[in-house]
Parts: sequence; C-alpha cells; structure tokens
Amino acid sequence: MSFYRLTPAEIEALQQEMREAGATIKAEIAKRKVASMAPAGLHTRPRPAGRGKGR
Repeated sequence: MSFYRLTPAEIEALQQEMREAGATIKAEIAKRKVASMAPAGLHTRPRPAGRGKGR
C-alpha cells in the first residue's frame, strides 16, 4: 500500500471544503426544523403524563 502526502495547501483546501459542507448541512437541518414546526400560536406542548390535578 502506498501513501500520498498532501501539501499544507492541499490540507487547508480539504479542510475548507469540509467546513463549507458542514455549514451547508447545518443550514439544511435548520431549514427542515423550521419547516416542520407548526405555525406560531398553534403549537402547544403536550401535558406531562402521570400526576394530574390530584384527583
């Protein structure tokens, strides 16, 4: 098996590509979260199960 040595410039270029890809992925996740949320005012948290009003 042979190994190819990357130059510092190649390493920096790859790191930059990875940072950009990560930012793209994070933006896509955020966009999907916003799209999946109910319109403001309609979303209510479910009541916790278990002990209610002490009946």
